[in-house]
Amino acid sequence: MDPITSAAIGGAVGGATGKFIEKALDSGKKWLKKYFEEHQPEAQEAAHRNMLAFLNDLAKRLQEVENSVKKAPGVKNQIEEAVTDPDFSALLHDCMIASARTSSSEKHRVLARLVSERLVAEEESLIALSADLACKAIPRLSPKHLRILAVLVLVYGTRPTPFPPRVAHEQFHCWWVAWLEKHLTPIMPVGKITPNDYAHLTAVSCIAYDFLTSRDLEERLSPPRESGFRWNCDEFLTRTDVGRELSKLWEGGMGRALATTVGRLIGIIVTDEILGIRTVMAWG
Repeated sequence: MDPITSAAIGGAVGGATGKFIEKALDSGKKWLKKYFEEHQPEAQEAAHRNMLAFLNDLAKRLQEVENSVKKAPGVKNQIEEAVTDPDFSALLHDCMIASARTSSSEKHRVLARLVSERLVAEEESLIALSADLACKAIPRLSPKHLRILAVLVLVYGTRPTPFPPRVAHEQFHCWWVAWLEKHLTPIMPVGKITPNDYAHLTAVSCIAYDFLTSRDLEERLSPPRESGFRWNCDEFLTRTDVGRELSKLWEGGMGRALATTVGRLIGIIVTDEILGIRTVMAWG
């Protein structure tokens, strides 16, 4: 086994994941050779290093998936047979090329998580359908753009389960503010956002932008009215650091942005990577 193969397989401890990574590496070396054949040797070497960093991360993620589903042999079969699925193979090709073009460990992690999610997603599901577009968008996004999407999914869709929680009504405000601070603080501040940032996110199909109407932030953050739970949103937005920053972003244009399924998929992955959690994507 050559050094490149040893380095890539080192992230996997065997099983279906090890076989998958070995096949992926074999294909990846061919794909990169063709893609970068007219580039300088130094660029080709850098591309291989970048691809290996991505594969090692992907190996660890797939091993975790394999270990967590030992009682679900169907998932193990999915891992073993993935490279024979033309749709998944095309996605893997695009992600490996994308990873080879950047040394960003953040983008490698996001791409690896994207591949692992696609691997276990149901065929023709929204996650499966969005993954291909997300792969194309990720290399074209800056760290700031990735965090914009993370904030959007936290405001619009990511919620603890159950929500509202099983707490007394009078305790909800403190509980909800604590949850928001815990999840938003590591992602913010995002930095200065210009209209061009939103235009770019629109161009790569991550958001839809409404130039006429800004959505109400309190309405987005509050629990369903029928739940009976109430909280003081104004206190959160004016008396906490993360609340003030979020209010500033919202008034500066974020309130006009709505993440597409592609943007939501990327935003959830980015949030999970920053917070060290794994969100269950129940999109129906």
